[in-house]
Amino acid sequence: MKERTSAPTFPVISGDSTLLTTILDLIPGYVYFISSDYQVQYANQIFRERFGDPAGKLCYQILKGRTSPCEECSPFHKLKNNEVQKTFAAHTDGRSYNVYSYPISDKSGVPFILKVGIDCTERLEAEKKLRYSEKRYRYLYERNMAGCFQTTLSGDFLNCNDAYAKTFGYHSAGELKSYGAIELYFNSADRQIFLEQLQQFGKLSGYELHLRKRDGSSVWCLVNVSLVEDEKHPEGIIEGTLIDITPRKLAEQQLKSSHEQLRNLYENLQSVREHEQERIAVEFHDRIGQTLTGLKIDLTWLQNQLSGDHPHLMHKTREMIEQLNKTMQSVREIAAEIKPPILADFGISAAINWFSKEFERKTGIHCDVRCQPGEITLEDSELSTALFRVYQEILTNIIRHAQANQVFVSLLKDPNQIELSVRDNGVGFSADQLNQQKSMGIMGMRGRLLPWNGTVEIRSEPGQGTTVAVKVPLRKKIRVLIADDHAIVRRGLRQILCESPDILVADEAKDGFETIQKVWERSFDVVVLDLSMPGKSGFEVLEQLQHYHPNLPVLILSVHTDQEYAIRALKAGCSGYLTKDTVNEELISAIRQVASGKTFITAALAEKVALKMTRESQANLHHKLSNREFQIMCMIASGKTVKQIAHELSLSASTVSTTRSRMLKKMGMANNAAVTYYAIKNGLVQ
Repeated sequence: MKERTSAPTFPVISGDSTLLTTILDLIPGYVYFISSDYQVQYANQIFRERFGDPAGKLCYQILKGRTSPCEECSPFHKLKNNEVQKTFAAHTDGRSYNVYSYPISDKSGVPFILKVGIDCTERLEAEKKLRYSEKRYRYLYERNMAGCFQTTLSGDFLNCNDAYAKTFGYHSAGELKSYGAIELYFNSADRQIFLEQLQQFGKLSGYELHLRKRDGSSVWCLVNVSLVEDEKHPEGIIEGTLIDITPRKLAEQQLKSSHEQLRNLYENLQSVREHEQERIAVEFHDRIGQTLTGLKIDLTWLQNQLSGDHPHLMHKTREMIEQLNKTMQSVREIAAEIKPPILADFGISAAINWFSKEFERKTGIHCDVRCQPGEITLEDSELSTALFRVYQEILTNIIRHAQANQVFVSLLKDPNQIELSVRDNGVGFSADQLNQQKSMGIMGMRGRLLPWNGTVEIRSEPGQGTTVAVKVPLRKKIRVLIADDHAIVRRGLRQILCESPDILVADEAKDGFETIQKVWERSFDVVVLDLSMPGKSGFEVLEQLQHYHPNLPVLILSVHTDQEYAIRALKAGCSGYLTKDTVNEELISAIRQVASGKTFITAALAEKVALKMTRESQANLHHKLSNREFQIMCMIASGKTVKQIAHELSLSASTVSTTRSRMLKKMGMANNAAVTYYAIKNGLVQ
């Protein structure tokens, strides 16, 4: 109801004012008039329904149950000042009201007060619940062990709790809010990728971020975030929670490293075992076999020398020759079982056919072997041996468990894989029985094929026999480590390499130190290395890799198109040099080439390198410089300050200054201007 600032003339309601009383009854609140002695002169329907008939009663008696007027009301005091009063009151019906008092008078000037009461009980209860809810939310927000936060897309903190701040080494949320969220990232590109994905999907669950603490150390975080609407920020704000998973990530890395070490150990043990078996087989065949052959020749000669006058000696000699023949046959069989020569001479299909016949001869179990037409051979002799050992283990398990009398063997090869299938007609077993069995044989089969990503699948039903399907990809994937300090570049390289079926991006490194660490922890076939990285430069990483891992191919991927960088990289021992402007066309072929033991360099760059090396003179001053000195010389010649160089290379300014002084001394130059002139003259910078 609209408040008035003056007291209008209004007639006292009489019984015949039907229209007015009807209107007052429709108002969603109580309405009544009181005289100066607090007598209720009129009350609308809501008033009468809630407080009864007011006839002959005073307002404070009806509404408050009081025996005297309310102190806070004083309506006629307000009337004298010609003011409208608004108060809050709790009435005898147990509900709360906002009460508006309007001073009026009739035609004769007799004063009255018009009272209007609006029920606000539900609103007050809702406000109370809201305050309680906000209090509980604030309590949960502040006491939550997970970090809670709100930021703008530009990185300004709107809110965060103490748990979030302490995750990054700050004492309180207030201290962290003075910094931007971008300060928590090692690389702005990582945040850009995060924002792109958040804007694309609207929310991210279980997203892992590698962030930076206040002291510069790293922390791995698992975040659940949403992009929510906000009136003050039309582009939306980021709202979510975060937990520190650094211990878990460290445990994962240690576990991964342990698995990798165990895998390498297992592969090494298998290799040692095979070489030892091969050595023993050679010893049996060449030494024991040859010795037995010599004995047989001597016994045969002795037999020929004996005459018929010594029949007992003739008989004994024949027995000895016969026993010697049996021994020689046993030696040949043992040597063949240890390392069948037919495997190396004629291939896996011939070896499986031979062993199947031997198995059938010794056990009486019929083997039906079907191989595709022509001999199946594998270029990888170690894979042939592993596959043959798996086949031996399968047949051994059939003898022990299957109770079969027939075995069906199939060996197929296509350009992508080789598949060995062995099915028996034995008793079979259920899936639960297979899961309950801790078969070292099955583990051994899978372990043998692990280096080639081979699989062993076992299918069986009780009374239906068992089928063992072995599949091995023929193209062993080249395991690549991408080392580049830009997350966007690493992501782009991964996308390119994922299109190649024979290349696997096994891991990534964001700087030189991490590159060295990952090479120590895991095995890779190729390292794709950027020259310009913080901490250790690409040249320093290459030098260290050459010292400790001389057989690991390194493909340099650089923004520097100048032939001088390529020459230095090749002299330092890299297997290939590729510029980033040709990466889309050349990267896959370059990786394949260096992985095969060859050297890669693009035709255009090769021509420049050849020309440069042909014209190269020992008088060139920059040849005296180390790789780090040469790098800083080129950066100085490009116009960069010591502070800028220190920031890009993650070095201290004093280290850069010391290297600069050493570089100037070696080249016999006095200042940066001389260095710049020399670099431009010799085509070291553009």
